[in-house]
Amino acid sequence: MLRNSHVDIKINNNILTIAGIEDLETRRSDINAALNEAKGDFKILLSHQPYIFPQVAKKGVDLMLSGHTH
Repeated sequence: MLRNSHVDIKINNNILTIAGIEDLETRRSDINAALNEAKGDFKILLSHQPYIFPQVAKKGVDLMLSGHTH
């Protein structure tokens, strides 16, 4: 589980960062903590709710995946 944290995965000569944040409703989500020291050439962020997208885009995240869209 990625709760305000990330994992860097080396693939050939590239690094993929997969980060995750707490659900926004818990008020414990922390994008900065999730991406702190992330080394990825490509960054993916997992967030249950998509409402944080404008902030995430400013942090250099290449792709955000969300499940709660209603």
